Amino acid sequence: MSLPIYVDSYSGYKANDRPIRFHLDDETYEIASIEDRWQDPNAEYFKVRTVDGKLYLLRYDERRTSGRYRVASMETNCSPVQASN
Repeated sequence: MSLPIYVDSYSGYKANDRPIRFHLDDETYEIASIEDRWQDPNAEYFKVRTVDGKLYLLRYDERRTSGRYRVASMETNCSPVQASN
């Protein structure tokens, strides 16, 4: 599976430093945490947990002219993230 998605990103020391939310199938998913992050020669990967507890693997390919972010995989049988006070 590799679905192109629209991602809102935080731009820190570089553009598109890390994703903060993404839009998939007319839904907006807020990212609660970035569980892991790594690079290969062709792309950067973000394993993210959304506030509803789902895990997604997002792939960012800077060389693409459109659809730079894609959902590489997802795990949906997770528990929602508890808000901390």
